[in-house]
Amino acid sequence: NAFVNSATKDSFFFSGSDGVFGSFSRINNNSACHGCHPASQATIGFLETELSLSKHVHFIKKTQQNAMFSAALIIALIIGTLLTFLMLYVDRPVKQIIRSMQRVESGDFSATTDITSSNELTQLSKHFNLMTAKLKVLMSSTVMNERELARAEEKLAHHHETYQMNLKLEEQLKEIENLNVSLEERIEEIEHANYTITDLASELEQKNLHLGR
Repeated sequence: NAFVNSATKDSFFFSGSDGVFGSFSRINNNSACHGCHPASQATIGFLETELSLSKHVHFIKKTQQNAMFSAALIIALIIGTLLTFLMLYVDRPVKQIIRSMQRVESGDFSATTDITSSNELTQLSKHFNLMTAKLKVLMSSTVMNERELARAEEKLAHHHETYQMNLKLEEQLKEIENLNVSLEERIEEIEHANYTITDLASELEQKNLHLGR
Protein backbone atom coordinates (compact mmCIF):
# COMPACT_ATOMS: atom_id res chain seq x y z
CA ASN A 1 0.00 0.00 0.00
CA ALA A 2 2.86 2.36 0.78
CA PHE A 3 4.33 1.67 -2.65
CA VAL A 4 0.99 2.19 -4.38
CA ASN A 5 0.34 5.44 -2.55
CA SER A 6 3.92 6.69 -3.08
CA ALA A 7 4.49 8.83 -6.15
CA THR A 8 8.31 8.71 -6.02
CA LYS A 9 9.01 4.98 -6.22
CA ASP A 10 8.76 3.43 -9.69
CA SER A 11 9.51 -0.21 -8.64
CA PHE A 12 9.34 -2.52 -5.66
CA PHE A 13 11.00 -5.92 -5.12
CA PHE A 14 10.43 -8.61 -2.51
CA SER A 15 11.38 -12.25 -1.89
CA GLY A 16 9.08 -14.56 -0.03
CA SER A 17 9.91 -17.46 2.25
CA ASP A 18 8.58 -19.90 -0.36
CA GLY A 19 11.42 -19.03 -2.76
CA VAL A 20 9.37 -16.72 -4.98
CA PHE A 21 10.81 -13.41 -6.18
CA GLY A 22 8.21 -10.70 -6.85
CA SER A 23 8.39 -7.22 -8.26
CA PHE A 24 6.01 -4.38 -8.91
CA SER A 25 6.76 -1.73 -11.52
CA ARG A 26 4.80 1.48 -11.90
CA ILE A 27 3.31 2.29 -15.37
CA ASN A 28 3.33 6.06 -15.69
CA ASN A 29 0.85 7.96 -17.82
CA ASN A 30 3.00 9.32 -20.62
CA SER A 31 1.84 11.63 -23.40
CA ALA A 32 1.38 8.63 -25.69
CA CYS A 33 -1.23 7.27 -23.30
CA HIS A 34 -3.33 10.45 -23.01
CA GLY A 35 -5.59 9.27 -25.78
CA CYS A 36 -6.96 6.51 -23.55
CA HIS A 37 -6.25 7.90 -20.11
CA PRO A 38 -6.82 11.39 -18.76
CA ALA A 39 -3.70 13.49 -18.37
CA SER A 40 -4.53 14.17 -14.76
CA GLN A 41 -3.98 10.51 -13.93
CA ALA A 42 -0.26 10.03 -13.10
CA THR A 43 -0.30 6.23 -12.91
CA ILE A 44 -2.31 4.07 -15.22
CA GLY A 45 -1.31 0.71 -13.68
CA PHE A 46 1.25 -1.61 -12.06
CA LEU A 47 3.17 -4.48 -13.62
CA GLU A 48 3.49 -7.39 -11.23
CA THR A 49 6.16 -10.05 -11.91
CA GLU A 50 6.67 -13.26 -9.97
CA LEU A 51 9.64 -15.59 -10.53
CA SER A 52 10.25 -18.90 -8.79
CA LEU A 53 13.83 -19.07 -7.40
CA SER A 54 13.89 -22.76 -6.43
CA LYS A 55 15.49 -23.88 -9.69
CA HIS A 56 17.98 -21.03 -9.55
CA VAL A 57 18.81 -21.78 -5.90
CA HIS A 58 19.26 -25.46 -6.74
CA PHE A 59 21.48 -24.50 -9.68
CA ILE A 60 23.56 -22.17 -7.50
CA LYS A 61 23.98 -24.87 -4.80
CA LYS A 62 24.96 -27.44 -7.39
CA THR A 63 27.39 -24.97 -8.92
CA GLN A 64 28.88 -24.35 -5.48
CA GLN A 65 29.23 -28.09 -4.87
CA ASN A 66 30.89 -28.56 -8.25
CA ALA A 67 33.20 -25.65 -7.51
CA MET A 68 34.13 -27.14 -4.12
CA PHE A 69 34.68 -30.58 -5.67
CA SER A 70 36.78 -29.04 -8.43
CA ALA A 71 38.82 -27.08 -5.89
CA ALA A 72 39.36 -30.21 -3.76
CA LEU A 73 40.37 -32.17 -6.88
CA ILE A 74 42.78 -29.42 -7.95
CA ILE A 75 44.27 -29.29 -4.43
CA ALA A 76 44.66 -33.10 -4.43
CA LEU A 77 46.32 -32.97 -7.85
CA ILE A 78 48.68 -30.22 -6.66
CA ILE A 79 49.56 -32.19 -3.52
CA GLY A 80 50.06 -35.36 -5.57
CA THR A 81 52.25 -33.48 -8.03
CA LEU A 82 54.32 -32.01 -5.20
CA LEU A 83 54.71 -35.40 -3.54
CA THR A 84 55.71 -36.98 -6.86
CA PHE A 85 58.20 -34.17 -7.44
CA LEU A 86 59.63 -34.62 -3.95
CA MET A 87 59.85 -38.39 -4.41
CA LEU A 88 61.53 -38.24 -7.81
CA TYR A 89 63.71 -35.15 -7.49
CA VAL A 90 64.47 -34.98 -3.75
CA ASP A 91 63.72 -38.16 -1.80
CA ARG A 92 65.17 -40.70 -4.24
CA PRO A 93 68.45 -38.78 -4.87
CA VAL A 94 68.90 -38.17 -1.14
CA LYS A 95 68.39 -41.89 -0.44
CA GLN A 96 70.96 -42.71 -3.14
CA ILE A 97 73.47 -40.37 -1.50
CA ILE A 98 72.74 -41.92 1.92
CA ARG A 99 73.33 -45.44 0.54
CA SER A 100 76.62 -44.31 -1.00
CA MET A 101 77.65 -42.69 2.30
CA GLN A 102 76.89 -45.94 4.13
CA ARG A 103 79.12 -47.81 1.66
CA VAL A 104 81.91 -45.30 2.26
CA GLU A 105 81.38 -45.66 6.00
CA SER A 106 81.81 -49.44 5.69
CA GLY A 107 85.13 -48.94 3.82
CA ASP A 108 84.03 -49.07 0.17
CA PHE A 109 85.59 -45.90 -1.25
CA SER A 110 84.58 -46.82 -4.82
CA ALA A 111 80.97 -45.75 -4.12
CA THR A 112 79.75 -42.99 -6.46
CA THR A 113 76.48 -41.22 -7.21
CA ASP A 114 74.93 -40.13 -10.52
CA ILE A 115 72.21 -37.54 -9.82
CA THR A 116 70.87 -35.08 -12.40
CA SER A 117 67.47 -34.21 -10.93
CA SER A 118 68.37 -30.62 -10.02
CA ASN A 119 71.34 -28.27 -10.13
CA GLU A 120 71.85 -28.36 -6.36
CA LEU A 121 71.67 -32.15 -6.08
CA THR A 122 73.86 -32.51 -9.18
CA GLN A 123 76.52 -30.31 -7.56
CA LEU A 124 76.16 -32.29 -4.34
CA SER A 125 76.63 -35.55 -6.26
CA LYS A 126 79.74 -34.22 -8.03
CA HIS A 127 81.30 -33.00 -4.79
CA PHE A 128 80.49 -36.32 -3.11
CA ASN A 129 82.23 -38.22 -5.94
CA LEU A 130 85.26 -35.90 -5.63
CA MET A 131 85.32 -36.47 -1.88
CA THR A 132 85.21 -40.28 -2.24
CA ALA A 133 87.96 -40.17 -4.89
CA LYS A 134 90.18 -38.09 -2.57
CA LEU A 135 89.40 -40.41 0.33
CA LYS A 136 90.38 -43.39 -1.81
CA VAL A 137 93.72 -41.78 -2.72
CA LEU A 138 94.35 -40.79 0.91
CA MET A 139 93.50 -44.29 2.12
CA SER A 140 95.86 -45.84 -0.44
CA SER A 141 98.68 -43.50 0.58
CA THR A 142 97.93 -44.20 4.26
CA VAL A 143 98.14 -47.96 3.68
CA MET A 144 101.44 -47.54 1.81
CA ASN A 145 102.82 -45.37 4.58
CA GLU A 146 101.76 -47.89 7.20
CA ARG A 147 103.47 -50.68 5.25
CA GLU A 148 106.66 -48.64 4.96
CA LEU A 149 106.46 -47.82 8.66
CA ALA A 150 106.05 -51.52 9.48
CA ARG A 151 109.08 -52.36 7.35
CA ALA A 152 111.09 -49.62 9.02
CA GLU A 153 110.05 -50.90 12.44
CA GLU A 154 111.10 -54.42 11.43
CA LYS A 155 114.48 -53.12 10.26
CA LEU A 156 114.85 -51.09 13.43
CA ALA A 157 113.97 -54.12 15.54
CA HIS A 158 116.53 -56.20 13.59
CA HIS A 159 119.18 -53.50 14.14
CA HIS A 160 118.29 -53.39 17.81
CA GLU A 161 118.62 -57.17 18.08
CA THR A 162 121.96 -56.98 16.25
CA TYR A 163 123.13 -54.24 18.60
CA GLN A 164 122.09 -56.30 21.63
CA MET A 165 123.91 -59.33 20.23
CA ASN A 166 127.02 -57.20 19.67
CA LEU A 167 126.85 -55.98 23.24
CA LYS A 168 126.55 -59.56 24.47
CA LEU A 169 129.49 -60.62 22.29
CA GLU A 170 131.58 -57.75 23.63
CA GLU A 171 130.72 -58.77 27.19
CA GLN A 172 131.61 -62.39 26.42
CA LEU A 173 134.87 -61.29 24.79
CA LYS A 174 135.69 -59.25 27.88
CA GLU A 175 134.96 -62.30 30.04
CA ILE A 176 137.20 -64.43 27.80
CA GLU A 177 139.94 -61.83 28.04
CA ASN A 178 139.57 -61.83 31.81
CA LEU A 179 139.77 -65.65 31.80
CA ASN A 180 142.87 -65.49 29.63
CA VAL A 181 144.48 -63.07 32.05
CA SER A 182 143.56 -65.36 34.94
CA LEU A 183 144.95 -68.39 33.06
CA GLU A 184 148.17 -66.56 32.28
CA GLU A 185 148.53 -65.65 35.96
CA ARG A 186 147.88 -69.29 36.93
CA ILE A 187 150.39 -70.50 34.33
CA GLU A 188 153.00 -68.10 35.69
CA GLU A 189 152.28 -69.36 39.20
CA ILE A 190 152.62 -72.96 38.00
CA GLU A 191 155.88 -72.13 36.22
CA HIS A 192 157.16 -70.41 39.34
CA ALA A 193 156.17 -73.46 41.38
CA ASN A 194 157.98 -75.72 38.88
CA TYR A 195 161.08 -73.58 39.18
CA THR A 196 160.83 -73.80 42.95
CA ILE A 197 160.38 -77.57 42.82
CA THR A 198 163.34 -77.87 40.48
CA ASP A 199 165.51 -75.83 42.80
CA LEU A 200 164.45 -77.93 45.75
CA ALA A 201 165.15 -81.12 43.82
CA SER A 202 168.62 -79.82 42.94
CA GLU A 203 169.29 -78.96 46.55
CA LEU A 204 168.11 -82.41 47.64
CA GLU A 205 170.36 -84.09 45.11
CA GLN A 206 173.32 -82.06 46.27
CA LYS A 207 172.53 -82.89 49.87
CA ASN A 208 172.22 -86.54 49.02
CA LEU A 209 175.54 -86.48 47.22
CA HIS A 210 177.14 -84.72 50.15
CA LEU A 211 175.71 -87.26 52.53
CA GLY A 212 176.94 -90.12 50.31
CA ARG A 213 180.49 -88.87 50.54
